Amino acid sequence: PIVTVPKKEEPIAKTTVLAPKKDSLNTPIVTVPKKEEPVAKTTVLAPKKDSLNTPIVTVPKKEEPVAKTTVMAPKKEKPVASPTLPAPKKQEPVATPKKDTVIKSAPIAPTVKKENTVLTPAKPIVKDTIAKAAPAIVVKSFIFKPADPHFVIVVLDKVDPVYASEAKNAFNRYNREKFYNKPIEMGSLKLDYRFNLVLQGPFSDANAAVDYIDKVKPVTNSRILPWLNLDKYSFLVISAENLEVLKTSLDMNAYKQLIQQAFPGKF
Repeated sequence: PIVTVPKKEEPIAKTTVLAPKKDSLNTPIVTVPKKEEPVAKTTVLAPKKDSLNTPIVTVPKKEEPVAKTTVMAPKKEKPVASPTLPAPKKQEPVATPKKDTVIKSAPIAPTVKKENTVLTPAKPIVKDTIAKAAPAIVVKSFIFKPADPHFVIVVLDKVDPVYASEAKNAFNRYNREKFYNKPIEMGSLKLDYRFNLVLQGPFSDANAAVDYIDKVKPVTNSRILPWLNLDKYSFLVISAENLEVLKTSLDMNAYKQLIQQAFPGKF
């Protein structure tokens, strides 16, 4: 009979089955548990041909120490730090004034009302060098008021009414071209058998009307009325009030004297 020496079973072991040789059909098969690596394998010696009846003895090898498995202990979880709230500030004690301490405020100066004090605006100092207002210029029924709105009138002397109408149209075209940002109204008036008037405006005052004449007069003969002789027209300024007087009196000479006194050497 075959003597088997049991080996200490390992937790996980593979079993190796050895097939018998041809000559050992009647020999029982011995299963030897196999150790895991690195444990040494157990060797089974097969009988020779002439020793069929000889029992086979398996000698167990000296067991090598099994390497111990080191089990890592689970790490202790660190306690989760809870959010630290800022410690409330200590309220500083409110200083309370001592009983014997009196807080004095700055003395307020008393307001003293002065009796019979009246503030009067300072009177402007009038110097002798300031010129007095010029006296109004008056010629017969005509009064020159330079601050009043004034018309520019082109006085046509002994000109056919057809030419008078054409003169109005010529000034209107020129004004639209040169003074497009400041529309100037146009009008006409037959004063008597001799004079026809072309009216433009009114302008803000007498000086504004004179400024317009200074711009237009140099180009009238070349650009506006090139077909009319110089002795057939002249320029004047007139207020609405004096225009009404002129319509009534028909005194052109008296009005020309008024304007010549108001603007010496200009007309």
